[in-house]
Amino acid sequence: MRSDYSKFPVPEGWEDTAIGEVSEVVGGGTPSKENLAYWNGGIAWATPTDITALNGRYISRTASKISELGLKNSGASLLPAQSVLMTSRATIGSCAINTVPMATNQGFASLVPRNGLSTEFLYYLLTIRVDELQKLAAGSTFVELGRRQLRELRLLCPPKPQQRKIVEILNSTDDAIEATQAVIKQTRQLKTALLQDLLTNGLPGKHKKFKEVKNLGRIPADWDIARLGEIATVERGKFTHRPRNDPRFYGGEIPFVQTGDVVASGDYLREHSQTLNKRGLSVSRLFPKGTILFAIAASVGATTIASYDVAFPDSLVGITPKSGIHSLFLLRVLQRARDRIISTATESAQANISLELLRPIRFAIPPTQEQEAIAEIVRSVEERKEHTQTQLNQLSHLKRALSQGLLTGRIPVTGQGNTT
Repeated sequence: MRSDYSKFPVPEGWEDTAIGEVSEVVGGGTPSKENLAYWNGGIAWATPTDITALNGRYISRTASKISELGLKNSGASLLPAQSVLMTSRATIGSCAINTVPMATNQGFASLVPRNGLSTEFLYYLLTIRVDELQKLAAGSTFVELGRRQLRELRLLCPPKPQQRKIVEILNSTDDAIEATQAVIKQTRQLKTALLQDLLTNGLPGKHKKFKEVKNLGRIPADWDIARLGEIATVERGKFTHRPRNDPRFYGGEIPFVQTGDVVASGDYLREHSQTLNKRGLSVSRLFPKGTILFAIAASVGATTIASYDVAFPDSLVGITPKSGIHSLFLLRVLQRARDRIISTATESAQANISLELLRPIRFAIPPTQEQEAIAEIVRSVEERKEHTQTQLNQLSHLKRALSQGLLTGRIPVTGQGNTT
């Protein structure tokens, strides 16, 4: 079968070859769960979940281990370190490089490079071929990429010095991506810790007296306790007609927000997936800018603040803060209380919560000036996270462009490189 890149000329010195000619394709297996002697040994044994849960290129640990006896009495093979583990069932094309000898279950078609092929180069080649690998997969019960199909897949391989240089460039980009992801994770943890501290103890050093409140715990003595329905207007969106592409109601200029838009947003809603026309609005309702949108079905507790007037269906609630309640502070309170709110949700076809349950939920409310200060502190951390996320998006875009160019020879490289 021809490479997807056959429309591009083969660069001088590069070889058009098949995966099976430059690597051994190895399957996996699962020892019997009924024989305890096969398990909890010293051999790392990967499942697809181990790979998809990674935030990086390398895998050194697995959730399960098998014994030498389990390895011998199953279809599993011990892969040497510096192989490429690739998922081949259901989830197709997720890859990682093992840093220690490792076996896998049958959901893999792993590759052991040979004939001078760099492991990292092969890893990067596969990551840009995922769409093609998925198209090759076929199966009735579940989608699976066969080892024979994988062996026949053609690759463009440059000389080893160029492989090293390409890997060096892509490794440096991945290092930057992983460092940025770590910063985002740390910032998210900082935000969670700040919310916990500020909404429990108030501004640092401000309060010396505290009180215990049932279900809310220890809070500053001068904070009030109020139900959501007392500090905000809580109203459900109006159901609009389906299907959601009916031209009698949709396709106008009035923003229409769905639960998915709220889930995908940050603190402020800036995009919407659909619009209503005037007739659509006549059977819906327009909520003003500044309304907090709160999901009461499916993704219960997802929140955002509308940056403009919006309409939405009855799977969302509009929460409009009353005088003396800062909207961004109330958003933080709702975010922190999400688990508590979800615990009141009923389970039917999907989790949902009624207004009768939502309005009476109690919250600790500081004076307005302290609300604003708390909201500003958390906002600054959120802005830092969003700025870092923008950097991550730019790096990811750069890596995609570099990968496509470098791995097809469209971006030429020279020099030996330092990657071994």
